[in-house]
Amino acid sequence: MGARFLAGLLALCFASPVLGQDGKAAAGSANGKASAQLPPGFRPPPPPPPELQIEKELYTEEQEAAFRKQTVALQKVLRSGKVDAAARKLLEQAAEHYLFRLTMKKYRRELSDRRRELLRVLRFANGEARTEFLKLIVEKVPKLFDNHLYVRIQAAMLLGELNLQEASRTRNQPAKPYVPAYKPLLQLIADPKQPTAVKIAAVVSLQRILRDGETEQRNNQWREEAALVLSRELQRRDTHRWYQFRLAEALGYVDVLATAEDRSKPFVVQTLAEVLSDQKRHWLVRAAAAKSLGRLPLDSTINTGLLVYQIASLAHQMATRQMQDPKAWYWSRAFTYVYLAFKPEDAAEQARGYGLLNRLRDRSVTELYDLLVPMIRHFLSVNAGNPLPQDQVAKLAGWLQQHKPADLRVAPGMPALTTARRANGAVIDRTQGGRVCASSREHRPRRPATT
Repeated sequence: MGARFLAGLLALCFASPVLGQDGKAAAGSANGKASAQLPPGFRPPPPPPPELQIEKELYTEEQEAAFRKQTVALQKVLRSGKVDAAARKLLEQAAEHYLFRLTMKKYRRELSDRRRELLRVLRFANGEARTEFLKLIVEKVPKLFDNHLYVRIQAAMLLGELNLQEASRTRNQPAKPYVPAYKPLLQLIADPKQPTAVKIAAVVSLQRILRDGETEQRNNQWREEAALVLSRELQRRDTHRWYQFRLAEALGYVDVLATAEDRSKPFVVQTLAEVLSDQKRHWLVRAAAAKSLGRLPLDSTINTGLLVYQIASLAHQMATRQMQDPKAWYWSRAFTYVYLAFKPEDAAEQARGYGLLNRLRDRSVTELYDLLVPMIRHFLSVNAGNPLPQDQVAKLAGWLQQHKPADLRVAPGMPALTTARRANGAVIDRTQGGRVCASSREHRPRRPATT
């Protein structure tokens, strides 16, 4: 997560307080009342969020100077990998030093540098010392969650960057995230008082842990906990569309469909299917839900025909709208995410069997994919700003006519998709535009090789 991602998160803090699906707010003053002294349509910016006014320093100049004398001793402990009582006390002091320095006002413009400094120290930590240091960091980081807005964002980003094992090019070994960091991230995401910018940073960090965490830990309770929190947040419709987008994408990596207590209720699939078919949600949110459905371990109890039909219906709705408004900024990304519902994004995802073409061996799925490929190529060419060809949209409509689902439930015993029932195959003509937020430009999917 780089500078552009940070800039986008901060832009959200000054966005309209009314978090509609198109990002628009009523004209007039910041409190929603019209003002005769302002030009028609002018909307003054809202006041700075209160989280930017917090000054709560948890570390002093004296403490900082005192610990600097122990940096050599800290390096020896971390490199040795051994921990005794004295070493643990030093590691605890180090965790407080590198975390609490983030609250010092003098570092307000250098917070990213201070965060990366901690990560550099961790890079050379070994064995038990590394594990103990990571444990102490995760235990103490929640003390930053009521601090200045910038500090909270840095804390959320840090949790997603902690590695139990560093990457090694010589060993062809990828980095392994520190899974216990998921706990404070869920705390941030579930907290209704946290600003949207902080929640987005937390979801992005959690997604990395879910995606790259140890494979032998999958289907554990921690994944179910994450799935419950993410699903609950995504079901809300009063949140910013970029937060919904990040939630929908992260849900694709939970690797569970239900809780161990009730395997018969695949709530993760239900939540994503409801979002996918909800025509009041933004195109990108629905497309992210489609991509995530292609990454879940769908079993024989899931009504995959319904899911594939709803993905096709979304593609047809987007294509119909794109022909009317071809230059909207979000079309290329939205269609790419629909494409990624069928195909893995990279070699690592291919190895995990991601994508509906890998998950489902069905002729109708292959036929639908073949109809989508020309549309994706359209957005990768010089014609990206032109309307999609009418014949491509017509072929997709024909596929929909031939594959209407008889059952609108994602699994036996689950409620029917209400959004799908209201408009099964119908096309709603509405604009889902809005001003692009800089945070949307981070973590773009790789341009697919449409083969």
